[in-house]
Amino acid sequence: IIGFSDILKLRAQGTDNYKYIDNISKSSKFLLGLIQDILDMARGEFGNLELNYTEFRPKSIIEDIILSFDELLKSKNIELNYTLMDIVISADVLRFKQLIYNLISNAVKFNKVNGKIVIVSYVDDKNNFLFEIKDSGDGIRKKDYDKIFNFFSQVNRNQLKRQQGSGVGLALCKMIVNAHRGEIGFKSRLNSGSTFWFV
Repeated sequence: IIGFSDILKLRAQGTDNYKYIDNISKSSKFLLGLIQDILDMARGEFGNLELNYTEFRPKSIIEDIILSFDELLKSKNIELNYTLMDIVISADVLRFKQLIYNLISNAVKFNKVNGKIVIVSYVDDKNNFLFEIKDSGDGIRKKDYDKIFNFFSQVNRNQLKRQQGSGVGLALCKMIVNAHRGEIGFKSRLNSGSTFWFV
């Protein structure tokens, strides 16, 4: 589906049908990512995620992922600012990308039109890599705090109908961070945004 829709996109450029074919392509890629996340979840349920440690610069990876959200940020008029320390870390680069992508995706998805996102990454005095992302979105109710990292858990559903999520992304983030022997957490208030971080 992805392959044929991408071919059709090339042929349909400049026509009225382009936006429909583009939607098929984007939706197919979203579903592919969701299936991959669920498979990763299943692997984690039956054993630890296998990690392939390599050294890399997280700054360039995070910047590339931010760039991939450019159109969505523009469509919601969200202002995104970031300050990233240029260092080298050792981790599983594919899992790191998955982790960053899911956290940024949530910050964009659950943010409001004309909202703001601030991203910071740095190394602390214990030589740990820290990543923090703050949004001005809907926030999380206190009674949902305990289930925010549970698989297939979707919070604030009654009040905030516009949100669409699978309930897999944050649970997978926790699994990836735990596999690296790190920590992940958040602070949030309903209607006052959220800040997610990992070490």
